[in-house]
Amino acid sequence: LNSSLASNVPMQYSILSVIFGCWGLLAMANLLFCVGERKLAVSAATKERTDEAQVPFVPSARRVMANPAYRSYLMMRAPLALCTLLPSNLLHFYAKFVMGRENSVALVTMSSAIYLVASILSVVPLAYLSRRVGKHRVLIGILIATTLAFFAGLATPPAAMAKMTPFLLVLMAVAGIGGASGFMLPDHMLADVIDYDELLTGARREGMYTVVETNLIQLVEIVGGVAPLLFMEAIGYQQNGGCTCGCGVDCGAAVGMPYARWICPGDVGLTCDGQLTSDLLFGDLSRAAPCNVQSDEVLWVVRVFFCGLPAVLALLPVFPLLFGTRITPQVHSQILRELEKRSSDPNHRCRDPISGRPIILPKNLEVALTREHFSAAEIRLAGRLAGEKLAFNGHAPDGEEATSAT
Repeated sequence: LNSSLASNVPMQYSILSVIFGCWGLLAMANLLFCVGERKLAVSAATKERTDEAQVPFVPSARRVMANPAYRSYLMMRAPLALCTLLPSNLLHFYAKFVMGRENSVALVTMSSAIYLVASILSVVPLAYLSRRVGKHRVLIGILIATTLAFFAGLATPPAAMAKMTPFLLVLMAVAGIGGASGFMLPDHMLADVIDYDELLTGARREGMYTVVETNLIQLVEIVGGVAPLLFMEAIGYQQNGGCTCGCGVDCGAAVGMPYARWICPGDVGLTCDGQLTSDLLFGDLSRAAPCNVQSDEVLWVVRVFFCGLPAVLALLPVFPLLFGTRITPQVHSQILRELEKRSSDPNHRCRDPISGRPIILPKNLEVALTREHFSAAEIRLAGRLAGEKLAFNGHAPDGEEATSAT
């Protein structure tokens, strides 16, 4: 594509879109017909408690967020999603301006292929290692390796990076492995969290857990997609280096000059055929294309968002993985055993394998569900305001009675 359509970038992306769209359809067919789910042994009591019509949205959401393992999961998941998003989003700007490639699409395509191949090839090793040493340890190791690799990329000057194409490919391979682990391993952890929630509440809420996570990830991806461009625009970024055409924009189609490699303010690169690889006819024949030039400030923004911020974001999830509430394979086995005991005996009093305390299932009664709409602080505030109102009307209520009335 790059050799035959080097100056027609929109057509290259159109062809790649068709290829990836077909790939997505094959993946969807594989998901529908080849992937199965573990069958759950759910008792009649659990089925009754799982009926979401009995639990309003707010109490159900508050029970989800009360799960300490889920809070640790979200603290890990949000920076991980942004870490895997930024390198692929900023790759084009990094290849074109930081590395100064006039035919940046060729380097972007090669880097994207490396990213994709590394992601696919790492799936089986990741699955094997997660069973052997645990999901948390595998993910921590990948995150630390990602941090070191991208900090090294940030420390490499643009002039040196322009001559180190293999290093960029290594960075994209590391990002691809990190992307695969970011899609695979957290979902397995979320399944364990949902089992733990069933043990704590007696109900399964896969939908609620998925909705909360999906909305959080969408918010993070919006910020990750827009923030770098806003910073670049504010710092003085110029589209295509301020040039009318060149660097992938066909001058023949843009302004009717098929013999120009680029047309920029104060510089027109004329050749015999206008191709990216054609020799210039006038001026300094070895000069760089002006459409690859941005200010030093813009280059810093691109480098920070492509290398620096992903390095920091890869390090942040390590802390909840190490110090948050974790569900290890041993703990998950205990959770499943307790669920099996409850399924066979509804009167069995389960014990929390993480805290060691007995589990008291929440009551789905109207009064209890109404109370669960509010936090403890909100209930205390309501009681205090009710007491002040009664005192203003000439009453001298007892604090306990006022709170009970509320």
